[in-house]
Amino acid sequence: ATPLTNAQIVLGSLLSRLYYVVALLLSGVPVFAITLLYGGVTASSIALSFEIALATALFTGSLAIAIAVFRLGSGRTVFWFYVFNAIYLFALYFIDRFWLRLDPVTGLGHTTWLTGIHPFLALESVVNPTSYPTPDASTLAGHSALVRAYLTRPADAYVLLATAGSLLLVIPSAIV
Repeated sequence: ATPLTNAQIVLGSLLSRLYYVVALLLSGVPVFAITLLYGGVTASSIALSFEIALATALFTGSLAIAIAVFRLGSGRTVFWFYVFNAIYLFALYFIDRFWLRLDPVTGLGHTTWLTGIHPFLALESVVNPTSYPTPDASTLAGHSALVRAYLTRPADAYVLLATAGSLLLVIPSAIV
């Protein structure tokens, strides 16, 4: 009963969900600008932190829309959406923190394969690089360029994967 296309409905719903998140992120810019004046934080770290937050919001909104399109929305669906997100965030964080992160030989922490697919770990690699360092490209010489890029720049990898995942969720939703 509307002249709107499926794509317009899906993208309108996604943009309306993202509006408040983007407004909240933009309202935080002056606070982060003040931290630049006091030092200790680089502008690139702040920008990458904002990119991670925006990519996470985009992916979560796209996932919610895909669930709504491919399954009838109900209280049970919303409940399982939140449960899945909570399990994903907490389980991967604890697996990384207590099982994979510490090098058994040196006892030092480092980024893992989970860092590029988890928003908190990607953010930690940006804001705390001394206790959660990324490997040097020279130590990954035997790996492909994609693997080296994924492991040496996990925050960028997370932003790219979350954005690509959002597209993979939104495009079929717009078609259906």
